[in-house]
Amino acid sequence: MKPLIIFCGRSGSGKDYVAQALGLVSVIGNTTRQPRKGEKNYNYYTKKYYEEDVDKNTIATPTTYCNNYYWTWIKDIENAKYDYSIVDFNGIKDFVKDLRAGKIRRQIQLIYVECPWYRRAKNMHRRGDSYKSIIKRILNDRKSFAGAKEFILQNHGFLLNF
Repeated sequence: MKPLIIFCGRSGSGKDYVAQALGLVSVIGNTTRQPRKGEKNYNYYTKKYYEEDVDKNTIATPTTYCNNYYWTWIKDIENAKYDYSIVDFNGIKDFVKDLRAGKIRRQIQLIYVECPWYRRAKNMHRRGDSYKSIIKRILNDRKSFAGAKEFILQNHGFLLNF
């Protein structure tokens, strides 16, 4: 089976854009947050639904941001029709832990997408994030992603249509 590509990067770095430009098919993630305008890359559920999935032990890469849960179903990670998934740095740690424990059998290839903070801020504003949210994400990313790189794809706007 082909490995699942894991795109990781700070908020607004262009992870989805790069994957879509390459024609890759995404694992659809799950979240308890409200959808952004035009967003189609998540299934939206209640917190109760998330807790039921945790109890069933059918999820991988659970994370929390701004009191919302994000997770992926193991069955989707194992499904070869999907080419990639996007996770935060904690999600990478969970993937490695789940691989070592045999919970996930599919191999992964990690790609870290790096982008300057000012371009990320512009991308987040363009997708509809508030200024307060953008600042919070940038500050959170500085702490969360310190030293979290395996492979770096520099994104200085050449891949994006600015």
